[in-house]
Amino acid sequence: MGNCKLIEVDAIIQNPYYDAPSWIDDSIERKEFVILDRESSEEDVELFLIELLGYNNINIEQDKELVIRELLSEDEIAIAGGILFIGEDKKIFPSCCCGLEGSIGCHYY
Repeated sequence: MGNCKLIEVDAIIQNPYYDAPSWIDDSIERKEFVILDRESSEEDVELFLIELLGYNNINIEQDKELVIRELLSEDEIAIAGGILFIGEDKKIFPSCCCGLEGSIGCHYY
């Protein structure tokens, strides 16, 4: 394994490509991943909600209050994402089944 200085570690969501509920503009630019931190933009929060609702099969064809009520009524919720490690010359993304709620297993890109 080569030497690569660790520069940053971030919590991310991945692949927010689900349909948006009517109260979020569906033309929002989708990204492969979204970093979740105090500098997240309003669009990042909307992408987080799109991913959270879609990943958990929440019915988005209802009004906002009912969507949130349905989400909060779930016993468990999950979201695609995990920890992103950024080095000088590579990024290590979370792989399948290694979200923020469990142990981390990563692969190199």
